[in-house]
Amino acid sequence: MTTEFELNRNEIIRGAYETCRVGIDGEELTAEQMQKGARMLNTVIKYWQAQGYHLWKLGEGWLFPKIGQAVYKLGNGGDMAMTNANQNVVMFPAYAGYNSLVLDNNRIMPEVGDIITVNTGSNTVFVSTVTAINDNAVTLVDILPHCVFCNTKVYFGKALNRPSKILQARRYIVGGSEIEMVYLENAKYFKLPQKEQQGTPTSWTYVPTLGLGTFYLWNTPALNNIIVKFTFEQAFDITENSSDIPDIAPEWILPLQLELAYQLSDYCGLDLNERGWLKSKAQDALNEARSFDQEIGSFQITPAYRG
Repeated sequence: MTTEFELNRNEIIRGAYETCRVGIDGEELTAEQMQKGARMLNTVIKYWQAQGYHLWKLGEGWLFPKIGQAVYKLGNGGDMAMTNANQNVVMFPAYAGYNSLVLDNNRIMPEVGDIITVNTGSNTVFVSTVTAINDNAVTLVDILPHCVFCNTKVYFGKALNRPSKILQARRYIVGGSEIEMVYLENAKYFKLPQKEQQGTPTSWTYVPTLGLGTFYLWNTPALNNIIVKFTFEQAFDITENSSDIPDIAPEWILPLQLELAYQLSDYCGLDLNERGWLKSKAQDALNEARSFDQEIGSFQITPAYRG
């Protein structure tokens, strides 16, 4: 027995057409019907992305700010940011001017293309990209500006895709703890008179601009010892092949299939009454899924004391 359940792209499309009484009793769907169904399926998936806050799409990202830089581009080809961070340690000293580290191969090792960061002997953050791995020797794009000692922690992860939303950001100073930063509305950020003022970063805002997202930081770092850690919502992947599994939690399969059926119902010739019934059924299923997809919170009640 298993708790896993999934349907691939074509299975969901067929289920949607069958709801519209097309392709039932083993009847084959035409290439045009499959093509239209695939296009509409991806349209619905991207439309649902706009609803925001889907628990299974939350991720943790790390941004490595630069001294005096206020604006950062997030996404492939943007500024240094990574997700799914893993940890390892340096096995032998690494000297300034070299571009390699020897890590513990009994732990998770990075892969070529990963972003890697290490706290150097000067208590600053060094960030680079992995270009080659030979056993447990990791070659980097950039040379080390300072020496790195044995047992120094290194972190590495995949380059960050463009976040659709950033929900929270924390400032992490090397050797310290994480401190939550204040979110600024876009208008409030742009009213700041000195956006490149250096100091301790305390506030942030984010705009999911097309291509690469834009992250604004204030103050800008005065020292190279800060990492901005943030919780973000990832964009939904689309389905390109017939065997692709839609990028949704299992509880959302029925709402997706019903919504797809409703979007195809006019094409399938259903009358207005049937389409209205199907729309209502799809909305009910979506509401149920959204009520399940909520984080469990808590509240506290304390007595009011006088005197």
